Amino acid sequence: MKRYLCIHGHFYQPPRENPWLEEIELQDSAQPYHDWNERISAECYLPNAAARIVDHENRILDIVNNYTKISFNFGPTLLSWMERAQPETYRKILEADQISVRERGGHGNALAQVYNHLIMPLASRRDKVTQVRWGIADFESRFQRKPEGMWLPETAVDLESLQVLAEEGIRFTLLAPHQALRIRRIPPDGKRGEPQGEWEEVGGMKIDPTRPYRCFLPGGLFIDLFFYDGPISHSVAFDRLLRSGEAFVERLRGGFSDQRDWPQLLHIATDGESYGHHFAHGDMALAYTLQEIERQQIAEWTNYGEYLSKNPPTYEVEISERSAWSCAHGVERWRSDCGCHSGGHLDWNQQWRRPLRDGFDQLKNALDLLFETQGRKWFKDPWQARDHYITLIRKREENRLTREEAESFFSQQQTRTLHLPERTQAMKLLEMQRNGLLMYTSCAWFFDDISGLEATQNLKYAGRAIQLAKALDPAEGEKGEDHLRERLKEAKSNLPEFGNGASIYQKLIKTSMIDAERIIAHYATASLFEKTPHSRPLYSYQIELQDYRRVTDETVTLAIGRVLVTSKITLDTEGAVFGILHFGGHDFHCSVGGILGVEGYEQMKSDLIEKFYHGSQADVVRGLNHALGEKAFSLNTLLIEPRREILSHVTGSLFRRYENMWRQIYLDHQRLMLYLNSIHAKIPKSYLVSAEQVLNHDLKNEIESLSDQPIFDRIIQIIDQAKRWGIEIEVDPIEQRLRALLRIQMQHLADKPGKARAAIEQVHHLLDIADRAQLDVNLWEAQNLFHQFIQRWKRLRAEGPPPDRSDEGWIAKLAARLSYHWNETWE
Repeated sequence: MKRYLCIHGHFYQPPRENPWLEEIELQDSAQPYHDWNERISAECYLPNAAARIVDHENRILDIVNNYTKISFNFGPTLLSWMERAQPETYRKILEADQISVRERGGHGNALAQVYNHLIMPLASRRDKVTQVRWGIADFESRFQRKPEGMWLPETAVDLESLQVLAEEGIRFTLLAPHQALRIRRIPPDGKRGEPQGEWEEVGGMKIDPTRPYRCFLPGGLFIDLFFYDGPISHSVAFDRLLRSGEAFVERLRGGFSDQRDWPQLLHIATDGESYGHHFAHGDMALAYTLQEIERQQIAEWTNYGEYLSKNPPTYEVEISERSAWSCAHGVERWRSDCGCHSGGHLDWNQQWRRPLRDGFDQLKNALDLLFETQGRKWFKDPWQARDHYITLIRKREENRLTREEAESFFSQQQTRTLHLPERTQAMKLLEMQRNGLLMYTSCAWFFDDISGLEATQNLKYAGRAIQLAKALDPAEGEKGEDHLRERLKEAKSNLPEFGNGASIYQKLIKTSMIDAERIIAHYATASLFEKTPHSRPLYSYQIELQDYRRVTDETVTLAIGRVLVTSKITLDTEGAVFGILHFGGHDFHCSVGGILGVEGYEQMKSDLIEKFYHGSQADVVRGLNHALGEKAFSLNTLLIEPRREILSHVTGSLFRRYENMWRQIYLDHQRLMLYLNSIHAKIPKSYLVSAEQVLNHDLKNEIESLSDQPIFDRIIQIIDQAKRWGIEIEVDPIEQRLRALLRIQMQHLADKPGKARAAIEQVHHLLDIADRAQLDVNLWEAQNLFHQFIQRWKRLRAEGPPPDRSDEGWIAKLAARLSYHWNETWE
């Protein structure tokens, strides 16, 4: 009897985008990466798209795309981020599914996922439907096919959720073995008929996971269920089985039994992040296992859709309602202090979960009522409009949302032709609903405290939904916010400095709220450091600069401008005027106000410039307040990344002011420093400080001036000087620039394998520079491109006149420097 194997990876990260900006802000806890998505992608998602299989000397034998062999699902919100931030990884994931469709009889490896990972049994039926429809639509837009299976977040299940999946055409889903209660045989036609036997109790993980089961539902519907192998999955996720590819292979081999008389499907399911993020090099253990299972002919790799098409269920199953894979108490982990926690703080409690859930439920009811009441004015069916809103969300994610696309959407959903202000209001209603769904993302309750990143992220979604509700109905929005605050007062943090959920909402959420004025203030501040300010996109806005004037004296700068600001989310446009004073250093005063009319604006500009040249700074500030209002923005009110960029400009300008002094100190005392160094005497700290300032400044200038044909001699001289004085300099930018130049040359090599010599010489030159500078350059991308080159070079040898064999020595040398096992590759 045939044996089949399937490894499923649930790849997911909670949505981390600032809901006002639609971009992830800097997360210092993820250093050295920008944010946790970027870090986990570097450790897991990208390595699995180019996983190494190595020999005993850690030399690369092959580079493979693991996604072509495993079953997987990626959360839609994660793919949204990856599509714009990691397009190459995103492309390889889609490509892997296409390959699997061709190799598995039309059945792809990719499964869809409920849209934003909320706990389905705790959602209303209406929200369940939207979550499933959005997940399916998102999947179809990316993978260009209908999904056969869908992942339920935390495998949290109830019959209503399965009913919704079946109604939307989903054929199967995966559950944990403890989520099955009892089974019995079904007729050969797979339909519910006369019972073929007695019910067999399989609770407590006694179900056999090597075959599929059918769950019959009301209305003559059914859905097929796969219960993964619990013990092996647990070993992968928690017992460090991935430390050894050999051990992984043997553990899978042991999952089969000669006592079974059907085509066994041994399958496991874990977080996909096990393969690289949770366990370093887990991607390599997986790649080795995928290869060895085939080589040793232990089993045939398959995916769920393919296996189901060949082996339909012969048993029906009854499930444990409101159960999940990561909570021993049903789904209580996402609404109460059930005792489940991450294990990081054993003395903490999670009593905050209940008031957080109740507060969100109360807010959601208010948002739903507002949506339905106002939505009836503009939509034929508000809830159907919400279900179809995913089409506009996807257009926006692809940066293709235009007024024409919005017009097409509204032509199908509106009760009548809507005027532009009405359409803007309708878009705000839909965005309010989107954020109302996002605030239920499961991770907020999974971890240990309400002050954590995940819970505060969900509170931001709640804050954004409230802000939109206030724009639609100020009284109802205020009431909803007040009720949420009252419930959050009961959500006590385990950290005294945070108090409770209400104080967290006030300190972390209210201060994070962003509107068009704050975006304009950032634009205005940044414009002071641009040679020629221009129209540009800024986060979720498009800024069109209509007029700009900047005047300065030796210490103070005044800039005045007029802009049009368009939201990329709601497509509404508003005009504004700004004025900003920079007093030097980190001292800024910015005012933003509505359109004054062209004449009013020109008069304001003239008056302020007159005050700037002939009055006092206080006169200019008073003039700004009079013209644009007394609300002022400073550096502290800017977003964290723009603020740091501006501070970098400020500190850079301060260095330029004192550059001659630093350089003169360094040059005047360099000979003395050499002498002191030669006799091992202590060099005065002031000399070392001047050396550090000058060398880091010179290094930055040299890196910025590098071309594609670089001369690194001066950079190496700077590095040598820094080492001589024992000074730490910032070498990361050099490594990044070297890596970028390597990528360019390696791409040339991969694109033109028949003309390899020149590119190989340049790569060797760059690697020589890295060696001379004693830089540890990340060669991961270079190895990937070298692998592409080798595959194409081999095809050239096989298909046409052989390439110049004199190149082989150069290639062999490069292979050795890239830790690539070349002998067996082409000889």
